[in-house]
Formats: sequence, structure tokens, C-alpha cells
Amino acid sequence: MTISKNFLNDQVEIARRFCPLIFLIDTSGSMRGAPIGAVHSAIQNILLDLASMNASNSDAEIGVAILTFSTGVKWITGNQFVNPESFAIDVLRTAGVTSMGKAFKELNKA
Repeated sequence: MTISKNFLNDQVEIARRFCPLIFLIDTSGSMRGAPIGAVHSAIQNILLDLASMNASNSDAEIGVAILTFSTGVKWITGNQFVNPESFAIDVLRTAGVTSMGKAFKELNKA
């Protein structure tokens, strides 16, 4: 006796893969004014898009971390990945010099 089964109707639960996304943002004095305003607006829009992607994609979940750099480095997200839907970026303050090397070292640690 042969038993046939229609595999097209079977549903299998698959764990969502984690997709980390790190933003590295220059907040040095050279970014003062319109440049940092443009970056802030872009990040806000991207976070909305990423939240929408998370809601519509059952295979993967995007987590966001934001590292800013000027004279030093600072994790805006607290050195952790956050859900873009539940995160609102504060106004980015600009000051200091561009310490990109420190930023790359911190990013490498992450």
C-alpha cells in the first residue's frame, strides 16, 4: 500500500534569523547644522522602513545598533541591538573632532 502526502499544505515553523545592522554616525563639529539634520531625518525614515520589514518578514528579524563618534565614541543604543519599531533616535548633538579610528576600533569590538 502506498501512502501519498501533499507536502505543499504542510507548514513548518522556522526560527527567525537575526540580521544585525549597525549605523556608524559622525557627530563631530564638521557635521553641525544641515548635515547632521539630514542624517537624523534619514535614520528616522530608515527605522520606519526597517520596522515595516520586520513586521512583514517572518524569516528574519532586523536589530539596530547606533554608534556615534566625534572626539570619542558612544553607543546610542546602549551597546545592544534594538527593535527598530521600539526605538526613537534623539537629536544628534555635534561637537569635537572626527575620531574615526576610535569608531572603527569600537565597531570591531562589536
